[in-house]
Amino acid sequence: MSAPKTVDPITGELLTQGAVEVRMMELIAALEDGVGDLDRLVLSCAAAEADYKLCRDTALIRIAGDARATGEKLPVQEVSALAETGAADEFRRWRLVEARVRSKREYLHSIRAALDTLRTVAANIRAQT
Repeated sequence: MSAPKTVDPITGELLTQGAVEVRMMELIAALEDGVGDLDRLVLSCAAAEADYKLCRDTALIRIAGDARATGEKLPVQEVSALAETGAADEFRRWRLVEARVRSKREYLHSIRAALDTLRTVAANIRAQT
């Protein structure tokens, strides 16, 4: 009795070692591209965070200066809220880029998981021959 053959669950075709290796090479290329994309996103995220903090801190300094000039005593929470409002666009941009970084990391993890699965499939095919 011969060993069961590995079949592609989508196409129903018999999987060959060569087909699995081609798919693995495609995933490796996608992983390499994705790592480069992640690097650029991480740098963009750091720049967006720095922009946000600079804008927020500039707003804090301006608000504190205005309050000193008028002699007005503002509660800390109000000063903080005014500064955050002044930097809302930068905050939003930073958080969106941060979300893209997380998404790209998850994508790369899924590629690694697919590669692990294909390694197992390749070992099974080798064992069947």
